[in-house]
Amino acid sequence: MYRAKWRTSAQIICKNDLVLVKDENILPMLWPLAGVVDVVMGKDGVCRVSDLKTSLGNIRMAVTRLCLLPLKESVERLPPNEGSTFGPPKNNQLLRSPAKGALCRRRLLVPC
Repeated sequence: MYRAKWRTSAQIICKNDLVLVKDENILPMLWPLAGVVDVVMGKDGVCRVSDLKTSLGNIRMAVTRLCLLPLKESVERLPPNEGSTFGPPKNNQLLRSPAKGALCRRRLLVPC
């Protein structure tokens, strides 16, 4: 009997994809961004390792430690969520920061 998680491939990483490099020692918001330069296939034809280009240089990392970022085309195909509070600020609203008293642009995070 086969294990359920090994029957299907979770994600396919290709050349020129954008990924986040997972690191259990730091918070996910601080994971470094990298571009896939090349993928290395195993004997079974499945991508196991990929070469990445980060701001600090080139590295080789296992695919299991990468988080694939969605492309613009895949995001546009998602159904619109009309009641969502996430997204860019409307009319470039400026808010006063309570800690510093300075003006700042409101930033809202897009959920993954």
